[in-house]
Amino acid sequence: IDMIIILLMQAIVQAIFGAGSTASRFLLPLIGFAYFVGFWTLRGQTLGKMAIGARIVRLDGSPIGFVRSFARYAVLLAYFYALAWSAGISLWIAGIIVFIIFATVALSRSKRGLHDLAGGTIVINSRPKLMEDYEEEVWEAPESESDALLLEED
Repeated sequence: IDMIIILLMQAIVQAIFGAGSTASRFLLPLIGFAYFVGFWTLRGQTLGKMAIGARIVRLDGSPIGFVRSFARYAVLLAYFYALAWSAGISLWIAGIIVFIIFATVALSRSKRGLHDLAGGTIVINSRPKLMEDYEEEVWEAPESESDALLLEED
């Protein structure tokens, strides 16, 4: 969802100013900054994270704030520019960079990427658990009549 929104904004900016224009090169990172850092700072989640029920928080569970949002975005922007640069040179290099990005998440115990490490953040599930997600408790009949009376008093 987030990438669709960013790509739509990119298409609009490039239609107005031209694909390789200085204005496009300046505005596109600013739009991404406003979108991601703004949503992360104010809500802890972008529209895409809202849709999947995820939220970005500090390791203690508190909101991430502007500085941590900025750090996350700076690393994500570095990912993007590294991919764009390497794809122009070699798809193999781009593939290696993508592998490194995903490997840092896959191989870490906490499933945090470099952008999470830089921002001191973690992505959590923000949706409340459904009743089906809880283990079914097995009710056992009381063994004696006195146990049954104790249960009725509770």
